Amino acid sequence: MDDLGTSHVPDALPPTTEFTHELRDGVFALLEVASAFQGSGLDPLDLMLIGSPGLIEALDNHDPDRDGDVRTHASPLIERSIRKCLGNARMPRRPIPRRP
Repeated sequence: MDDLGTSHVPDALPPTTEFTHELRDGVFALLEVASAFQGSGLDPLDLMLIGSPGLIEALDNHDPDRDGDVRTHASPLIERSIRKCLGNARMPRRPIPRRP
């Protein structure tokens, strides 16, 4: 048993680093999409947490041979997750000024 006590954890990932590169690219896509929503009144970290289900869905369904770059595949799914949450949230709105 090693110092961290992880000898019982099975090797779930393949020995290549392809998944690591996909995960890194997906996180970059998450940062890009979340930064586009910074004017929504939410903290950037909250936007990243809201978009995470879209990133997970993208990584689960990503096929590099068919879909190409993971960023291209993940960005719409991340944006959909954030828009869905923002659409359901009751955000304060400024009153529309009326002309006299």
